[in-house]
Amino acid sequence: AQWLHFLRDSSASSATGLTGSPSRSVMTVPQSGQAATSPWRGGRGPRGGKGAGARQQLTLLEKKRNTKPTPAPGGRSMTAIQRYEAGNQFKAQKRWNEAIQAYKQALAQDPSFSEAHYQLGWIYNQTGNYNAALAALVQAVAQVPTHVNAHHQMAISHERLGQNDKALGVLANLLLIRPDYLPALYDQGRLQEESGQPEMAIRSFEQLAKQDKTYSDTLYRLGKLHLQQNNPDLAEAYFQSSTQLKPQFVAAWIQLGKLAYQQGQSEKALNYFNQALSLSPQNAELNYTLASVLFSEPATRGRAMGYLNQAIQLNPNYTDALALRGVLHYNAQNYPLAIQDLQGALKQDKDRADILRNLGLAYAKTGQIQPAIQHFEAYLKVEPQAEDVAKIRKVIQDLKGLQQKNRPR
Repeated sequence: AQWLHFLRDSSASSATGLTGSPSRSVMTVPQSGQAATSPWRGGRGPRGGKGAGARQQLTLLEKKRNTKPTPAPGGRSMTAIQRYEAGNQFKAQKRWNEAIQAYKQALAQDPSFSEAHYQLGWIYNQTGNYNAALAALVQAVAQVPTHVNAHHQMAISHERLGQNDKALGVLANLLLIRPDYLPALYDQGRLQEESGQPEMAIRSFEQLAKQDKTYSDTLYRLGKLHLQQNNPDLAEAYFQSSTQLKPQFVAAWIQLGKLAYQQGQSEKALNYFNQALSLSPQNAELNYTLASVLFSEPATRGRAMGYLNQAIQLNPNYTDALALRGVLHYNAQNYPLAIQDLQGALKQDKDRADILRNLGLAYAKTGQIQPAIQHFEAYLKVEPQAEDVAKIRKVIQDLKGLQQKNRPR
């Protein structure tokens, strides 16, 4: 009774979304989440003469009231700049609504204010209003077509709206403007990978690795992509490079362990998994994976229980760990504990065939004929084409005959 579900892909994707804060930019652009300094110098408007009388000063004030704000050097009105800088201060304090209002006021004074459009788009992305973000960012790019950060934020908006093709198009345009812009290369590779374009993703990540192989998890992603393309030697080389550059990279150690296990190198796999576990001892899935590797070899099977106990302590509803521990208890002829664990696993996954079959076996071993029959029949319902259908049907028939024989007359 040894049906295992283990060595699933447990890699941690370190990039959960497009990176909104570029490390470099061709423009002087405020970094995400920080207040920006105004790129314009403030100027003062005309002032009344010191010797002017009351009537003259009233006349000057009336003129000011009836004229547009005096433009500052560079063509921006002082009012627009002041509202923009107020928006930056609100943004730094994460007072989003007030920042939005301030940027809108700046744009009311100067609709061509590209940075105000950009900051609006950035905040809308932060707060989940992606359509509004796109509208603002399109305006920013219309005013400054080479605005790197605005292009990147547009790609973020499209991705979060589920429009990966459009996001990739924006990133391609961005890379025409700035070919060495690493965040865009990374996101292009990631989206290509997620969109089922592994060869294109490999090209993007390889281009990125040539410029900076330490950038994020680039080498690790190349390893996974080459593994997907059935190039295990290249995959292993990239995973090894990942651990050399970042010895604390748990996911890379796990991938090395899986590769070694798949190549029949159990001891090597155990070493890699133990290295990962030393870095992440509270990782329930990693404890389970180690138990699975140990269970697969008769000589090390007895060592699996400790890792399973730890996995279940960390996650009491861990279906795979409960199912495997139930098998260990069954093999040790501890049938009541096997039933307890297998029932716990079945609560999490009521249609899992191996659990149903193993419960049938455990109940049969304890003489509980009716529960055994019920679980065997449920197994056949879930797996009508199973290889052991004939055998299980014969067991059910025998159990029903025994049940009939034991029935009081």
